[in-house]
Amino acid sequence: MEVFHERLLCFREKMKEKGITHYFSKLSDPHMTEYVHPYYKHIEWLCGFTGSNATIVVSHDVAALWTDSRYYIQAEKELPKEWTLMRQSDLDTITPTQFILNDGNELLIGFNPLITSFPMLGRFFDNGNNKLLEFDIFNELQQQKLAFSKVEEFTASGLTVKEKLELVRKEYHLGTLILTALDDIAWLFNIRGTDIPFSPVAYAYAILNPNGSFLFTGNELEIKEIQEFKQLKEAGVIVLPYNSFFQLLEKFMFGPTIYYSELFTNLELLERIYDYEEGAELVQKLDYIQITKSIRSPKEIENMKRLHIIDSIALCKFFATMESKKGTQMTEWDACELLEEVRSKNYHLYNGPSFESIIATGANAAIVHYEPTKEKSSIIDWNKSLLCDIGSQYKEGCTTDVTRTVHYGEPDSKVKECYTRVLQGHIDLHNKIFTKDTKIKDLDHFARDPIIAGNPQWDYRHGTGHGVGYYLLVHECPPHFRNDFPFQVGMTTSIEPGIYIENEFGIRIENVVVVVEEDQNHLKFEPFTLVPYCSRLIDISLLTKEEKIWLNKFNASIRSKILPQIKDELTQKWIIENTPTY
Repeated sequence: MEVFHERLLCFREKMKEKGITHYFSKLSDPHMTEYVHPYYKHIEWLCGFTGSNATIVVSHDVAALWTDSRYYIQAEKELPKEWTLMRQSDLDTITPTQFILNDGNELLIGFNPLITSFPMLGRFFDNGNNKLLEFDIFNELQQQKLAFSKVEEFTASGLTVKEKLELVRKEYHLGTLILTALDDIAWLFNIRGTDIPFSPVAYAYAILNPNGSFLFTGNELEIKEIQEFKQLKEAGVIVLPYNSFFQLLEKFMFGPTIYYSELFTNLELLERIYDYEEGAELVQKLDYIQITKSIRSPKEIENMKRLHIIDSIALCKFFATMESKKGTQMTEWDACELLEEVRSKNYHLYNGPSFESIIATGANAAIVHYEPTKEKSSIIDWNKSLLCDIGSQYKEGCTTDVTRTVHYGEPDSKVKECYTRVLQGHIDLHNKIFTKDTKIKDLDHFARDPIIAGNPQWDYRHGTGHGVGYYLLVHECPPHFRNDFPFQVGMTTSIEPGIYIENEFGIRIENVVVVVEEDQNHLKFEPFTLVPYCSRLIDISLLTKEEKIWLNKFNASIRSKILPQIKDELTQKWIIENTPTY
Protein backbone atom coordinates (compact mmCIF):
# COMPACT_ATOMS: atom_id res chain seq x y z
CA MET A 1 0.00 0.00 0.00
CA GLU A 2 3.04 2.29 0.30
CA VAL A 3 3.04 3.00 -3.44
CA PHE A 4 -0.54 4.33 -3.24
CA HIS A 5 0.39 6.55 -0.31
CA GLU A 6 3.20 8.09 -2.39
CA ARG A 7 0.94 8.57 -5.40
CA LEU A 8 -1.69 10.34 -3.31
CA LEU A 9 0.98 12.69 -1.95
CA CYS A 10 2.13 13.52 -5.51
CA PHE A 11 -1.50 13.97 -6.56
CA ARG A 12 -2.11 16.51 -3.80
CA GLU A 13 1.10 18.37 -4.67
CA LYS A 14 -0.20 18.82 -8.24
CA MET A 15 -3.51 20.08 -6.81
CA LYS A 16 -1.70 22.66 -4.68
CA GLU A 17 0.33 23.86 -7.69
CA LYS A 18 -2.94 24.77 -9.44
CA GLY A 19 -4.76 26.01 -6.35
CA ILE A 20 -7.28 23.15 -6.61
CA THR A 21 -9.23 22.49 -3.40
CA HIS A 22 -11.01 19.34 -4.66
CA TYR A 23 -10.39 17.03 -7.59
CA PHE A 24 -13.26 15.05 -9.10
CA SER A 25 -12.84 12.02 -11.35
CA LYS A 26 -14.87 9.03 -12.45
CA LEU A 27 -13.65 5.79 -14.00
CA SER A 28 -14.58 6.68 -17.56
CA ASP A 29 -13.30 7.64 -21.01
CA PRO A 30 -14.32 10.26 -23.63
CA HIS A 31 -17.33 8.10 -24.56
CA MET A 32 -18.58 7.34 -21.02
CA THR A 33 -17.92 3.63 -21.61
CA GLU A 34 -18.58 1.22 -18.73
CA TYR A 35 -15.35 -0.73 -19.22
CA VAL A 36 -12.38 1.34 -20.36
CA HIS A 37 -9.03 1.06 -22.12
CA PRO A 38 -6.17 0.52 -19.60
CA TYR A 39 -5.01 4.06 -20.44
CA TYR A 40 -8.06 5.43 -18.59
CA LYS A 41 -7.74 3.26 -15.46
CA HIS A 42 -6.49 6.26 -13.50
CA ILE A 43 -8.35 5.43 -10.31
CA GLU A 44 -6.79 1.97 -10.08
CA TRP A 45 -3.37 3.60 -10.51
CA LEU A 46 -4.09 6.08 -7.71
CA CYS A 47 -5.65 3.84 -5.05
CA GLY A 48 -5.62 0.20 -6.21
CA PHE A 49 -9.39 -0.24 -6.59
CA THR A 50 -10.07 -2.50 -9.59
CA GLY A 51 -13.89 -2.40 -9.80
CA SER A 52 -15.61 -1.15 -12.96
CA ASN A 53 -17.63 1.57 -11.19
CA ALA A 54 -15.73 4.22 -9.25
CA THR A 55 -15.89 7.95 -8.58
CA ILE A 56 -13.32 9.76 -6.46
CA VAL A 57 -13.05 13.11 -4.72
CA VAL A 58 -9.66 14.14 -3.37
CA SER A 59 -9.21 17.21 -1.16
CA HIS A 60 -6.13 18.23 0.80
CA ASP A 61 -7.18 16.14 3.78
CA VAL A 62 -9.75 13.59 2.51
CA ALA A 63 -9.71 10.97 -0.26
CA ALA A 64 -13.09 9.30 -0.88
CA LEU A 65 -14.26 6.67 -3.38
CA TRP A 66 -17.88 5.96 -4.35
CA THR A 67 -18.94 2.59 -5.76
CA ASP A 68 -22.10 0.47 -5.87
CA SER A 69 -23.09 -2.54 -3.78
CA ARG A 70 -21.50 -5.04 -6.19
CA TYR A 71 -18.09 -3.81 -5.04
CA TYR A 72 -18.45 -2.99 -1.32
CA ILE A 73 -16.58 -6.03 -0.04
CA GLN A 74 -13.97 -5.74 -2.78
CA ALA A 75 -13.39 -2.05 -2.07
CA GLU A 76 -12.94 -2.72 1.64
CA LYS A 77 -10.18 -5.19 0.78
CA GLU A 78 -8.45 -3.11 -1.93
CA LEU A 79 -8.58 0.50 -0.70
CA PRO A 80 -5.64 1.87 1.33
CA LYS A 81 -6.50 2.92 4.88
CA GLU A 82 -6.34 6.64 4.04
CA TRP A 83 -9.24 6.27 1.61
CA THR A 84 -12.89 6.47 2.69
CA LEU A 85 -15.38 4.10 1.03
CA MET A 86 -18.69 5.78 0.16
CA ARG A 87 -21.44 3.19 -0.37
CA GLN A 88 -23.37 4.89 -3.15
CA SER A 89 -26.23 2.34 -3.20
CA ASP A 90 -27.09 3.15 0.43
CA LEU A 91 -29.85 5.74 0.81
CA ASP A 92 -28.00 7.78 3.44
CA THR A 93 -24.81 8.19 1.37
CA ILE A 94 -24.31 11.68 -0.02
CA THR A 95 -23.27 12.19 -3.64
CA PRO A 96 -19.75 13.28 -4.66
CA THR A 97 -21.07 16.74 -5.60
CA GLN A 98 -22.78 17.18 -2.23
CA PHE A 99 -19.65 15.90 -0.50
CA ILE A 100 -17.65 18.71 -2.15
CA LEU A 101 -20.29 21.41 -1.59
CA ASN A 102 -20.42 20.53 2.12
CA ASP A 103 -16.86 21.87 2.36
CA GLY A 104 -18.12 25.41 1.81
CA ASN A 105 -17.97 28.10 -0.88
CA GLU A 106 -15.28 29.54 -3.13
CA LEU A 107 -13.90 26.13 -3.98
CA LEU A 108 -11.79 25.37 -7.04
CA ILE A 109 -12.77 21.96 -8.39
CA GLY A 110 -10.41 20.27 -10.81
CA PHE A 111 -11.58 17.74 -13.39
CA ASN A 112 -10.78 16.36 -16.85
CA PRO A 113 -13.58 17.44 -19.25
CA LEU A 114 -12.75 14.65 -21.72
CA ILE A 115 -13.79 11.91 -19.28
CA THR A 116 -16.55 13.80 -17.46
CA SER A 117 -20.19 14.21 -18.51
CA PHE A 118 -22.68 16.91 -17.52
CA PRO A 119 -24.74 14.55 -15.28
CA MET A 120 -21.58 13.86 -13.25
CA LEU A 121 -20.81 17.51 -12.46
CA GLY A 122 -24.04 19.34 -13.30
CA ARG A 123 -24.71 20.85 -9.86
CA PHE A 124 -21.47 22.82 -9.88
CA PHE A 125 -22.59 24.77 -12.94
CA ASP A 126 -25.49 26.18 -10.90
CA ASN A 127 -23.28 27.26 -8.00
CA GLY A 128 -21.80 30.69 -8.71
CA ASN A 129 -19.46 30.75 -5.71
CA ASN A 130 -17.41 27.76 -6.83
CA LYS A 131 -15.18 27.51 -9.86
CA LEU A 132 -14.21 24.65 -12.13
CA LEU A 133 -10.72 24.12 -13.55
CA GLU A 134 -10.15 21.84 -16.52
CA PHE A 135 -6.97 19.95 -15.70
CA ASP A 136 -5.90 16.38 -16.53
CA ILE A 137 -3.89 15.73 -13.41
CA PHE A 138 -3.45 12.03 -14.18
CA ASN A 139 -1.79 12.71 -17.52
CA GLU A 140 0.63 15.03 -15.74
CA LEU A 141 1.59 12.24 -13.35
CA GLN A 142 1.43 9.15 -15.58
CA GLN A 143 2.42 10.55 -19.00
CA GLN A 144 1.09 7.62 -21.02
CA LYS A 145 0.10 7.37 -24.68
CA LEU A 146 -3.15 5.90 -25.99
CA ALA A 147 -2.56 3.33 -28.74
CA PHE A 148 -5.49 2.35 -30.98
CA SER A 149 -6.35 -1.20 -32.03
CA LYS A 150 -6.93 -2.27 -35.62
CA VAL A 151 -10.46 -1.47 -36.87
CA GLU A 152 -12.21 -4.42 -38.55
CA GLU A 153 -15.26 -4.73 -40.80
CA PHE A 154 -18.12 -6.75 -39.28
CA THR A 155 -20.00 -8.83 -41.84
CA ALA A 156 -22.40 -10.87 -39.68
CA SER A 157 -24.95 -8.11 -39.12
CA GLY A 158 -28.57 -8.57 -40.15
CA LEU A 159 -28.51 -5.17 -41.90
CA THR A 160 -25.92 -3.40 -44.05
CA VAL A 161 -24.49 0.00 -43.14
CA LYS A 162 -26.52 1.55 -45.95
CA GLU A 163 -29.76 0.03 -44.62
CA LYS A 164 -29.04 1.19 -41.08
CA LEU A 165 -28.19 4.72 -42.17
CA GLU A 166 -31.43 4.91 -44.16
CA LEU A 167 -33.43 3.87 -41.06
CA VAL A 168 -31.68 6.45 -38.89
CA ARG A 169 -32.03 9.29 -41.41
CA LYS A 170 -35.73 8.49 -41.85
CA GLU A 171 -36.21 8.83 -38.09
CA TYR A 172 -34.21 12.04 -37.62
CA HIS A 173 -34.82 13.77 -41.00
CA LEU A 174 -32.70 16.91 -41.45
CA GLY A 175 -30.23 18.05 -38.84
CA THR A 176 -26.98 16.77 -37.39
CA LEU A 177 -26.51 13.65 -35.28
CA ILE A 178 -23.38 13.51 -33.13
CA LEU A 179 -22.71 9.93 -32.06
CA THR A 180 -20.37 9.21 -29.17
CA ALA A 181 -21.38 5.83 -27.64
CA LEU A 182 -18.89 3.27 -28.95
CA ASP A 183 -21.36 0.41 -29.32
CA ASP A 184 -23.87 2.65 -31.16
CA ILE A 185 -21.14 3.57 -33.65
CA ALA A 186 -19.90 -0.02 -33.99
CA TRP A 187 -23.47 -1.18 -34.65
CA LEU A 188 -24.35 1.58 -37.14
CA PHE A 189 -21.17 1.32 -39.21
CA ASN A 190 -20.63 -2.46 -38.82
CA ILE A 191 -17.14 -2.08 -37.44
CA ARG A 192 -15.40 -3.79 -34.54
CA GLY A 193 -12.09 -3.34 -32.71
CA THR A 194 -10.24 -4.22 -29.51
CA ASP A 195 -9.65 -0.83 -27.90
CA ILE A 196 -11.58 -1.88 -24.79
CA PRO A 197 -10.64 -5.17 -23.11
CA PHE A 198 -13.33 -7.85 -23.60
CA SER A 199 -15.47 -5.48 -25.73
CA PRO A 200 -15.02 -5.59 -29.54
CA VAL A 201 -15.34 -1.85 -30.12
CA ALA A 202 -13.00 0.76 -31.58
CA TYR A 203 -12.62 4.28 -30.29
CA ALA A 204 -14.71 6.39 -32.65
CA TYR A 205 -16.98 9.39 -33.08
CA ALA A 206 -19.50 9.82 -35.89
CA ILE A 207 -21.49 12.66 -37.42
CA LEU A 208 -24.50 12.36 -39.70
CA ASN A 209 -25.59 15.59 -41.36
CA PRO A 210 -27.55 16.52 -44.52
CA ASN A 211 -24.33 16.34 -46.55
CA GLY A 212 -23.16 12.88 -45.55
CA SER A 213 -21.99 10.36 -42.97
CA PHE A 214 -18.62 10.86 -41.29
CA LEU A 215 -16.81 8.25 -39.18
CA PHE A 216 -13.83 9.32 -37.06
CA THR A 217 -11.79 6.27 -36.06
CA GLY A 218 -8.28 4.83 -36.21
CA ASN A 219 -5.13 6.78 -36.99
CA GLU A 220 -3.86 8.48 -40.14
CA LEU A 221 -2.13 5.31 -41.37
CA GLU A 222 -5.31 3.20 -41.24
CA ILE A 223 -7.79 5.56 -42.89
CA LYS A 224 -7.32 4.37 -46.48
CA GLU A 225 -7.79 0.74 -45.46
CA ILE A 226 -10.95 1.47 -43.42
CA GLN A 227 -12.34 3.62 -46.23
CA GLU A 228 -12.19 0.54 -48.47
CA PHE A 229 -14.46 -1.54 -46.24
CA LYS A 230 -17.14 -2.76 -48.64
CA GLN A 231 -20.16 -1.65 -46.61
CA LEU A 232 -18.74 1.77 -45.74
CA LYS A 233 -17.88 2.34 -49.39
CA GLU A 234 -21.36 1.32 -50.58
CA ALA A 235 -22.96 3.67 -48.04
CA GLY A 236 -20.71 6.58 -49.03
CA VAL A 237 -19.26 6.97 -45.54
CA ILE A 238 -16.26 9.28 -45.27
CA VAL A 239 -13.64 8.02 -42.81
CA LEU A 240 -11.41 10.46 -40.92
CA PRO A 241 -8.82 10.00 -38.13
CA TYR A 242 -10.17 9.77 -34.58
CA ASN A 243 -7.94 12.59 -33.36
CA SER A 244 -9.29 15.01 -36.00
CA PHE A 245 -12.83 14.98 -34.56
CA PHE A 246 -12.67 18.12 -32.41
CA GLN A 247 -10.72 20.00 -35.05
CA LEU A 248 -13.39 19.33 -37.72
CA LEU A 249 -16.52 19.28 -35.54
CA GLU A 250 -17.79 22.79 -36.26
CA LYS A 251 -17.36 22.27 -40.01
CA PHE A 252 -19.81 19.33 -39.92
CA MET A 253 -22.53 20.76 -37.65
CA PHE A 254 -25.70 21.99 -39.39
CA GLY A 255 -29.16 23.05 -38.17
CA PRO A 256 -32.04 23.16 -37.78
CA THR A 257 -31.49 20.51 -35.10
CA ILE A 258 -28.46 18.92 -33.47
CA TYR A 259 -29.09 15.56 -31.83
CA TYR A 260 -26.79 14.09 -29.19
CA SER A 261 -26.92 11.93 -26.06
CA GLU A 262 -25.93 13.86 -22.94
CA LEU A 263 -25.29 10.61 -21.07
CA PHE A 264 -22.49 9.64 -23.49
CA THR A 265 -21.17 13.13 -24.27
CA ASN A 266 -18.08 14.45 -22.50
CA LEU A 267 -17.98 18.06 -21.31
CA GLU A 268 -15.32 19.05 -23.85
CA LEU A 269 -17.71 18.08 -26.65
CA LEU A 270 -20.79 19.44 -24.90
CA GLU A 271 -19.15 22.85 -24.62
CA ARG A 272 -18.48 22.84 -28.38
CA ILE A 273 -22.10 21.92 -29.09
CA TYR A 274 -23.41 24.69 -26.81
CA ASP A 275 -21.06 27.20 -28.45
CA TYR A 276 -22.41 26.47 -31.93
CA GLU A 277 -23.48 29.89 -33.20
CA GLU A 278 -26.06 29.04 -35.86
CA GLY A 279 -29.00 28.92 -33.45
CA ALA A 280 -29.76 25.23 -33.95
CA GLU A 281 -32.15 23.46 -31.60
CA LEU A 282 -30.27 21.04 -29.34
CA VAL A 283 -32.07 17.74 -28.71
CA GLN A 284 -30.83 15.06 -26.32
CA LYS A 285 -32.47 12.17 -28.09
CA LEU A 286 -30.73 9.23 -29.70
CA ASP A 287 -33.08 6.58 -28.20
CA TYR A 288 -34.04 5.27 -31.64
CA ILE A 289 -30.49 4.14 -32.40
CA GLN A 290 -30.06 2.43 -29.03
CA ILE A 291 -33.41 0.63 -29.19
CA THR A 292 -32.95 -0.44 -32.84
CA LYS A 293 -29.46 -1.71 -32.00
CA SER A 294 -30.88 -3.87 -29.19
CA ILE A 295 -33.43 -5.65 -31.44
CA ARG A 296 -32.00 -8.71 -33.18
CA SER A 297 -33.00 -9.55 -36.74
CA PRO A 298 -34.10 -13.15 -37.54
CA LYS A 299 -30.62 -13.79 -39.01
CA GLU A 300 -28.96 -12.50 -35.85
CA ILE A 301 -31.22 -14.58 -33.59
CA GLU A 302 -30.33 -17.74 -35.53
CA ASN A 303 -26.65 -16.85 -35.23
CA MET A 304 -26.97 -16.34 -31.49
CA LYS A 305 -28.85 -19.62 -31.02
CA ARG A 306 -26.17 -21.54 -32.92
CA LEU A 307 -23.27 -19.88 -31.12
CA HIS A 308 -24.89 -20.23 -27.69
CA ILE A 309 -25.11 -23.97 -28.34
CA ILE A 310 -21.39 -23.99 -29.18
CA ASP A 311 -20.70 -21.98 -26.02
CA SER A 312 -22.90 -24.24 -23.89
CA ILE A 313 -21.00 -27.30 -25.15
CA ALA A 314 -17.73 -25.70 -24.02
CA LEU A 315 -19.15 -24.86 -20.58
CA CYS A 316 -20.47 -28.39 -20.09
CA LYS A 317 -16.98 -29.71 -20.88
CA PHE A 318 -15.48 -27.22 -18.42
CA PHE A 319 -17.80 -28.11 -15.52
CA ALA A 320 -17.35 -31.83 -16.16
CA THR A 321 -13.57 -31.44 -16.19
CA MET A 322 -13.76 -29.46 -12.95
CA GLU A 323 -15.68 -32.33 -11.34
CA SER A 324 -12.92 -34.74 -12.40
CA LYS A 325 -10.38 -32.56 -10.59
CA LYS A 326 -12.28 -32.68 -7.31
CA GLY A 327 -9.88 -32.99 -4.38
CA THR A 328 -6.85 -31.63 -6.22
CA GLN A 329 -4.94 -28.48 -5.26
CA MET A 330 -6.47 -26.03 -7.74
CA THR A 331 -6.84 -22.26 -7.52
CA GLU A 332 -9.61 -20.08 -8.91
CA TRP A 333 -7.08 -18.72 -11.42
CA ASP A 334 -6.22 -22.27 -12.49
CA ALA A 335 -9.94 -22.74 -13.20
CA CYS A 336 -9.99 -19.53 -15.29
CA GLU A 337 -7.07 -20.82 -17.36
CA LEU A 338 -8.74 -24.20 -17.79
CA LEU A 339 -11.90 -22.46 -18.99
CA GLU A 340 -9.92 -20.50 -21.61
CA GLU A 341 -8.23 -23.68 -22.80
CA VAL A 342 -11.55 -25.50 -23.17
CA ARG A 343 -13.28 -22.64 -25.00
CA SER A 344 -10.35 -22.05 -27.35
CA LYS A 345 -10.19 -25.72 -28.33
CA ASN A 346 -13.96 -25.96 -28.66
CA TYR A 347 -14.38 -23.42 -31.49
CA HIS A 348 -11.89 -21.65 -33.75
CA LEU A 349 -13.86 -18.37 -33.94
CA TYR A 350 -14.01 -17.95 -30.18
CA ASN A 351 -12.57 -14.47 -29.59
CA GLY A 352 -11.92 -14.38 -25.87
CA PRO A 353 -14.01 -13.57 -22.79
CA SER A 354 -16.70 -10.87 -22.80
CA PHE A 355 -15.54 -9.79 -19.32
CA GLU A 356 -12.99 -10.88 -16.73
CA SER A 357 -14.06 -14.35 -15.59
CA ILE A 358 -15.55 -14.49 -12.10
CA ILE A 359 -14.73 -17.87 -10.56
CA ALA A 360 -15.16 -17.68 -6.79
CA THR A 361 -14.96 -20.36 -4.13
CA GLY A 362 -16.93 -20.22 -0.88
CA ALA A 363 -17.04 -16.78 0.76
CA ASN A 364 -15.31 -15.12 -2.21
CA ALA A 365 -18.56 -15.53 -4.16
CA ALA A 366 -20.29 -13.12 -1.77
CA ILE A 367 -18.26 -10.42 -3.56
CA VAL A 368 -20.59 -9.91 -6.52
CA HIS A 369 -17.87 -9.00 -9.04
CA TYR A 370 -14.96 -10.88 -7.49
CA GLU A 371 -12.16 -11.37 -10.03
CA PRO A 372 -9.29 -13.77 -9.29
CA THR A 373 -5.87 -12.98 -10.72
CA LYS A 374 -2.73 -15.02 -11.14
CA GLU A 375 -1.22 -13.17 -8.18
CA LYS A 376 -4.36 -13.09 -5.99
CA SER A 377 -6.42 -16.26 -6.09
CA SER A 378 -7.81 -18.68 -3.50
CA ILE A 379 -7.47 -22.45 -3.53
CA ILE A 380 -10.83 -24.00 -4.42
CA ASP A 381 -12.58 -25.61 -1.46
CA TRP A 382 -14.29 -28.65 -2.99
CA ASN A 383 -16.66 -28.86 -0.01
CA LYS A 384 -18.10 -25.41 -0.70
CA SER A 385 -20.08 -23.89 -3.53
CA LEU A 386 -18.26 -22.46 -6.55
CA LEU A 387 -19.73 -19.51 -8.46
CA CYS A 388 -18.73 -19.15 -12.12
CA ASP A 389 -19.88 -16.01 -13.98
CA ILE A 390 -18.33 -16.27 -17.43
CA GLY A 391 -18.86 -14.82 -20.89
CA SER A 392 -17.57 -15.24 -24.43
CA GLN A 393 -17.20 -13.25 -27.64
CA TYR A 394 -17.72 -14.95 -31.02
CA LYS A 395 -16.72 -13.13 -34.22
CA GLU A 396 -19.66 -14.57 -36.16
CA GLY A 397 -22.06 -12.51 -34.06
CA CYS A 398 -22.55 -13.43 -30.42
CA THR A 399 -21.76 -12.19 -26.93
CA THR A 400 -22.56 -14.55 -24.05
CA ASP A 401 -22.97 -14.12 -20.30
CA VAL A 402 -23.61 -17.24 -18.21
CA THR A 403 -23.53 -17.86 -14.47
CA ARG A 404 -23.71 -21.24 -12.80
CA THR A 405 -23.15 -22.02 -9.15
CA VAL A 406 -22.00 -25.59 -8.64
CA HIS A 407 -21.05 -27.84 -5.73
CA TYR A 408 -18.76 -30.83 -5.96
CA GLY A 409 -19.27 -32.09 -2.40
CA GLU A 410 -22.24 -32.48 -0.03
CA PRO A 411 -23.99 -29.09 0.33
CA ASP A 412 -25.66 -28.23 3.64
CA SER A 413 -29.35 -27.35 3.92
CA LYS A 414 -28.79 -23.57 3.99
CA VAL A 415 -26.81 -23.57 0.73
CA LYS A 416 -29.41 -25.84 -0.89
CA GLU A 417 -32.30 -23.63 0.19
CA CYS A 418 -30.58 -20.46 -1.03
CA TYR A 419 -29.68 -22.07 -4.35
CA THR A 420 -33.22 -23.33 -4.85
CA ARG A 421 -34.74 -19.93 -3.98
CA VAL A 422 -32.48 -18.31 -6.60
CA LEU A 423 -33.42 -21.01 -9.12
CA GLN A 424 -37.11 -20.40 -8.41
CA GLY A 425 -36.74 -16.67 -9.11
CA HIS A 426 -34.73 -17.47 -12.23
CA ILE A 427 -37.40 -19.91 -13.48
CA ASP A 428 -40.40 -17.76 -12.50
CA LEU A 429 -39.15 -14.84 -14.59
CA HIS A 430 -38.30 -17.16 -17.51
CA ASN A 431 -41.79 -18.61 -17.26
CA LYS A 432 -43.64 -15.29 -17.25
CA ILE A 433 -45.94 -14.47 -20.17
CA PHE A 434 -46.64 -10.74 -20.26
CA THR A 435 -48.55 -8.22 -22.35
CA LYS A 436 -46.66 -6.24 -24.97
CA ASP A 437 -47.16 -2.98 -23.08
CA THR A 438 -45.75 -4.31 -19.78
CA LYS A 439 -42.95 -2.10 -18.50
CA ILE A 440 -39.67 -3.96 -18.04
CA LYS A 441 -39.35 -2.83 -14.41
CA ASP A 442 -42.73 -4.40 -13.59
CA LEU A 443 -41.27 -7.86 -14.31
CA ASP A 444 -38.39 -7.49 -11.87
CA HIS A 445 -40.22 -8.72 -8.77
CA PHE A 446 -40.91 -12.17 -10.26
CA ALA A 447 -37.20 -12.99 -9.87
CA ARG A 448 -37.05 -11.57 -6.34
CA ASP A 449 -40.28 -12.87 -4.80
CA PRO A 450 -39.15 -16.47 -4.06
CA ILE A 451 -35.90 -15.16 -2.57
CA ILE A 452 -37.66 -12.65 -0.32
CA ALA A 453 -40.17 -15.36 0.68
CA GLY A 454 -37.23 -17.36 2.04
CA ASN A 455 -35.74 -14.41 3.90
CA PRO A 456 -36.19 -10.68 3.12
CA GLN A 457 -32.49 -10.18 3.96
CA TRP A 458 -31.55 -12.42 1.03
CA ASP A 459 -32.80 -9.97 -1.62
CA TYR A 460 -29.93 -9.12 -3.97
CA ARG A 461 -28.66 -5.57 -4.52
CA HIS A 462 -27.78 -5.75 -8.21
CA GLY A 463 -29.95 -5.66 -11.31
CA THR A 464 -32.01 -8.68 -12.30
CA GLY A 465 -30.70 -8.49 -15.85
CA HIS A 466 -29.23 -6.36 -18.60
CA GLY A 467 -29.14 -6.22 -22.38
CA VAL A 468 -26.47 -8.38 -24.04
CA GLY A 469 -24.85 -7.27 -27.31
CA TYR A 470 -24.40 -8.96 -30.67
CA TYR A 471 -20.63 -9.41 -30.68
CA LEU A 472 -20.58 -6.12 -28.80
CA LEU A 473 -20.84 -5.04 -25.16
CA VAL A 474 -21.86 -7.63 -22.60
CA HIS A 475 -23.86 -4.89 -20.83
CA GLU A 476 -25.96 -3.32 -23.56
CA CYS A 477 -28.21 -0.31 -23.19
CA PRO A 478 -31.22 0.04 -23.08
CA PRO A 479 -32.80 -3.29 -21.89
CA HIS A 480 -32.53 -3.38 -18.09
CA PHE A 481 -34.98 -4.55 -15.45
CA ARG A 482 -35.20 -1.02 -14.03
CA ASN A 483 -36.44 0.48 -17.33
CA ASP A 484 -39.95 1.93 -17.52
CA PHE A 485 -40.58 1.03 -21.18
CA PRO A 486 -41.61 -2.36 -22.62
CA PHE A 487 -39.56 -5.14 -24.16
CA GLN A 488 -39.76 -5.63 -27.91
CA VAL A 489 -39.54 -8.87 -29.90
CA GLY A 490 -35.89 -9.64 -30.63
CA MET A 491 -34.37 -7.94 -27.60
CA THR A 492 -31.83 -10.03 -25.71
CA THR A 493 -31.33 -9.77 -21.97
CA SER A 494 -29.85 -11.69 -19.08
CA ILE A 495 -31.85 -13.08 -16.15
CA GLU A 496 -29.58 -13.37 -13.10
CA PRO A 497 -30.99 -13.34 -9.55
CA GLY A 498 -28.71 -14.17 -6.64
CA ILE A 499 -28.19 -14.49 -2.88
CA TYR A 500 -25.00 -13.33 -1.15
CA ILE A 501 -24.18 -14.20 2.47
CA GLU A 502 -21.06 -12.30 3.51
CA ASN A 503 -18.23 -14.52 4.82
CA GLU A 504 -20.16 -17.65 3.78
CA PHE A 505 -21.09 -18.00 0.09
CA GLY A 506 -22.65 -16.39 -2.95
CA ILE A 507 -25.12 -17.89 -5.42
CA ARG A 508 -26.12 -16.54 -8.80
CA ILE A 509 -27.78 -18.24 -11.79
CA GLU A 510 -27.84 -16.51 -15.17
CA ASN A 511 -29.07 -17.20 -18.69
CA VAL A 512 -29.21 -15.01 -21.77
CA VAL A 513 -32.74 -14.98 -23.23
CA VAL A 514 -34.44 -13.51 -26.28
CA VAL A 515 -37.88 -11.89 -26.23
CA VAL A 516 -40.30 -13.77 -28.51
CA GLU A 517 -43.99 -13.51 -29.35
CA GLU A 518 -46.37 -15.80 -27.44
CA ASP A 519 -49.41 -14.55 -29.33
CA GLN A 520 -50.69 -11.32 -30.87
CA ASN A 521 -50.81 -9.51 -27.52
CA HIS A 522 -48.24 -11.30 -25.37
CA LEU A 523 -44.48 -11.86 -25.13
CA LYS A 524 -42.27 -14.36 -23.33
CA PHE A 525 -38.60 -15.25 -22.87
CA GLU A 526 -36.78 -18.04 -24.69
CA PRO A 527 -33.38 -19.08 -23.28
CA PHE A 528 -30.30 -19.10 -25.49
CA THR A 529 -28.15 -20.55 -22.70
CA LEU A 530 -28.31 -24.35 -22.47
CA VAL A 531 -26.07 -25.27 -19.54
CA PRO A 532 -27.46 -27.56 -16.80
CA TYR A 533 -28.17 -26.31 -13.30
CA CYS A 534 -26.50 -28.10 -10.37
CA SER A 535 -28.85 -30.97 -9.47
CA ARG A 536 -27.23 -31.68 -6.09
CA LEU A 537 -28.02 -28.12 -4.98
CA ILE A 538 -31.74 -28.28 -5.80
CA ASP A 539 -34.24 -28.89 -2.98
CA ILE A 540 -37.07 -30.40 -5.02
CA SER A 541 -39.57 -29.96 -2.18
CA LEU A 542 -39.46 -26.18 -2.64
CA LEU A 543 -40.29 -26.20 -6.36
CA THR A 544 -43.86 -25.65 -7.52
CA LYS A 545 -45.49 -27.82 -10.15
CA GLU A 546 -45.06 -25.07 -12.77
CA GLU A 547 -41.38 -24.67 -11.89
CA LYS A 548 -40.79 -28.41 -12.27
CA ILE A 549 -42.52 -28.41 -15.67
CA TRP A 550 -40.29 -25.56 -16.88
CA LEU A 551 -37.14 -27.20 -15.48
CA ASN A 552 -37.97 -30.56 -17.08
CA LYS A 553 -38.50 -28.84 -20.43
CA PHE A 554 -35.18 -26.97 -20.09
CA ASN A 555 -33.33 -30.19 -19.17
CA ALA A 556 -34.93 -32.03 -22.09
CA SER A 557 -33.74 -29.27 -24.42
CA ILE A 558 -30.16 -29.75 -23.20
CA ARG A 559 -30.38 -33.51 -23.66
CA SER A 560 -31.69 -33.09 -27.22
CA LYS A 561 -29.49 -30.19 -28.40
CA ILE A 562 -26.24 -30.47 -26.42
CA LEU A 563 -25.82 -34.10 -25.36
CA PRO A 564 -25.74 -35.59 -28.92
CA GLN A 565 -22.81 -33.29 -29.78
CA ILE A 566 -20.71 -34.46 -26.83
CA LYS A 567 -18.25 -37.24 -27.61
CA ASP A 568 -16.39 -37.70 -24.31
CA GLU A 569 -17.95 -39.88 -21.61
CA LEU A 570 -16.93 -37.55 -18.78
CA THR A 571 -19.05 -34.66 -20.11
CA GLN A 572 -21.90 -36.96 -21.17
CA LYS A 573 -22.09 -38.33 -17.62
CA TRP A 574 -22.04 -34.83 -16.10
CA ILE A 575 -24.87 -33.62 -18.36
CA ILE A 576 -27.04 -36.69 -17.67
CA GLU A 577 -26.55 -36.37 -13.89
CA ASN A 578 -27.53 -32.69 -13.94
CA THR A 579 -30.55 -32.89 -16.26
CA PRO A 580 -32.88 -35.38 -14.54
CA THR A 581 -36.66 -35.39 -14.96
CA TYR A 582 -38.37 -34.21 -11.76
